[in-house]
Amino acid sequence: MRSMEGKARSYYSEDVSMGSQKFLEMLLMDGCFILHSLKQSAEFPLDEIIIDLLRLENQIPFFVLDKLSRCVDPPQDIIQLALHSFGNLRTLGSRYLDIRPDIGQVRHLLHLFRLSLDPAEVMPIHPIVIPDTIGPSPRQVPSATLLQDQSALQFKKGTADSFLDIRFRNGLQLSDGLNTLFHNLIAFEQCYPEIDPCVTTFVAFMDCLINDESDVNLLERSGVLLNSLPNDGDAVFFFRKMSSRSEFRYSGYLNRVLGDLYKYRNSKWKIFWKRFWNRLYDVLRLNYFSNVWAFLSVVAAILLLIFSFIQAFYSVLSYYHM
Repeated sequence: MRSMEGKARSYYSEDVSMGSQKFLEMLLMDGCFILHSLKQSAEFPLDEIIIDLLRLENQIPFFVLDKLSRCVDPPQDIIQLALHSFGNLRTLGSRYLDIRPDIGQVRHLLHLFRLSLDPAEVMPIHPIVIPDTIGPSPRQVPSATLLQDQSALQFKKGTADSFLDIRFRNGLQLSDGLNTLFHNLIAFEQCYPEIDPCVTTFVAFMDCLINDESDVNLLERSGVLLNSLPNDGDAVFFFRKMSSRSEFRYSGYLNRVLGDLYKYRNSKWKIFWKRFWNRLYDVLRLNYFSNVWAFLSVVAAILLLIFSFIQAFYSVLSYYHM
């Protein structure tokens, strides 16, 4: 451990005032606790502990964890162990990418977690030009209810493996744990200019979609959000508080989404037909699909129409052959 002291001290942004012995003891005790917690959470989900380990102020150099993991019996693969623990996080409810970064490129545990959310893997960056009317920033996206009312846009949950893909597999569950996780990821992204601020961009995108309680309600009904907070107002504040800093840097990984959204909102015929079919579906669901007998009568009418068409077709065909 003593041979790593100088390198370990260089990983901290501020000078560490504690003496050599205390500093090494801190690294040893913190490192052993982190390894023990990761090993336990790999077998049993422990969201609170893992999220606490991912706080920016609780990070220690990753090479120290790697060194300690090789000293235990049997030796542990620290990257595989950490990724397994991240995959058990019920707060996010999604599996993570099987990445194998070079140990020397990983700053700490939070950095590894951020690497496991690499948007270049889940949603490749597209260098497209987006018109000024929507802007390249996620801050220009209209709210969810506005998109539905003006553009007939429908929201539904998807089959994504990472929340950055904005197609949530089982919905994005808002909780205090996720709040803590997002705050620390954003702080990390903004501290290091070389890190692509994709989490910051995602939070800003969601903040624009959620303008008030009606947007939360719409996204909840669609299965996009699962709100574990006391009320919908807290869900609005959830994203607004994190994305209130105007000087934040943003990523380009949502460029394609923003471009598709712009093209859709400017396609008047597509919006017209979308509204037409949505209203037709609502009328049918309200008047004919509200109970079993009404549904059966519609099915019978459709079958009768089909049989009548077939009969007319064969009548015309017979007349033609005669």
